[in-house]
This record gives sequence, C-alpha cells and structure tokens, in this order.
Amino acid sequence: MKSLHFLIIILLTFTLQSCFIGADGDTEDLAEDYYISGELGFKNVHLGYWSEYGGAGLIESPIIAVGVNDQYIIVKREADNFEYYVIRITKSGNRSEAEDNITGPLSENEFNKAINELDLKDISWSKEFER
Repeated sequence: MKSLHFLIIILLTFTLQSCFIGADGDTEDLAEDYYISGELGFKNVHLGYWSEYGGAGLIESPIIAVGVNDQYIIVKREADNFEYYVIRITKSGNRSEAEDNITGPLSENEFNKAINELDLKDISWSKEFER
C-alpha cells in the first residue's frame, strides 16, 4: 500500500512539473497590469494583461516595438504589413475592459493620425525586439 502511495506521489509530481518544462522565456512588466512576454532574449514578443484570472494575451506576436507613457501603450507588430495599436491603460484588473481600450490594428497613417489626435507626442518606441 505504501509503495502505491509513493508511486502516485511521484507521478503527480512529474505531471505537475511537466507543465513548466520548456516554459523558459522573458517577461517584463510595462505599466499597471500590462506585460510583454516572449522567448529568451525577447523574441516573438506578445503583449499580455494580468487579470483576476492570471495572465492573458492581448496582442499576438511578433511585436517588434513598444512605447509607454502614463496613460498609453503603443505597439508595432509585424504581420504581412506593419500593424500599429494604441492601448489606453486601464487599472481595473479586468481583461475585457483592457481589450475594450485597444485601438487597432491601424495602418501607419491611421496610427500617426491617432497619435496626433491623442496628443501623444511624448511617447516613443522605447523597446524594440527581434522577430
């Protein structure tokens, strides 16, 4: 009976650990509950949000640049063409509210127009990443 308990404990330990094998990567908080995460060396970066249920992706990889100020995050993503996003920072801890505050994907012209309308001249690309 003891050997069966021991075997179950060993199997549970390996099962729980296997969730984390190969999960190496880099994560960095940006502002409030927003973070960037990617492979080691910040490759294939995506933008996420820490909500009441844990981390959740907001903008898929490959993000190649981000900028942050007190109220906004800007994101440049490489797809077929470049895509741009403007995210108004929310402090709610609610993922759906964070999603509602995303404007994009935008073309470069639409992005520049949004930056001017929101008077975000003080925000610049502060971090750049490899694809």
